[in-house]
Amino acid sequence: MQKEYYSTSEISNLLNLSVRHVRRLVTKKEKEIKNKYLIHKDKNGDWRIHELLTSHFTPKNILKSKYYAFSFDPISSYSEDELHEIMKYIMNSSHEFVSEINYVIHQKNKNQLNHVHMYLKSSNRNKFISTVREALGEISYKQNAIFDLDGWKGYMNKDNNNNITTLTN
Repeated sequence: MQKEYYSTSEISNLLNLSVRHVRRLVTKKEKEIKNKYLIHKDKNGDWRIHELLTSHFTPKNILKSKYYAFSFDPISSYSEDELHEIMKYIMNSSHEFVSEINYVIHQKNKNQLNHVHMYLKSSNRNKFISTVREALGEISYKQNAIFDLDGWKGYMNKDNNNNITTLTN
């Protein structure tokens, strides 16, 4: 038997959202919805949300991957072997907050310098960037969330001869 009305904590558990986020959405939805029987406060001051409105609380942007993309260009010229050693150093130095690094070393067509594309699991992106800067000095980098991991892997293997190297703790 399904309930007719849910509390904010029940919706939070049902949709795997924080209670605070659900309460924020409820106050926003209360202003948008004209029918006060669908969303209202009970006599105890707790929100009651009709089961018809639960679809309004489902997350719109679901991050499908725990990985994020990171690419960097060292300012200096490094060989592939040197970059592999540097990546091992970065992994060993960041073992507290990085659990996995998957990377490929490419040579740029424009200036023939090597650069690195990767996807990684990290609990602290800023510390990771600091570790990369510590290992390489000055770098140019870009980081993004990954919504299509297979597409990013395809881009990393664009030359069809690059194997993705995986480093784990």
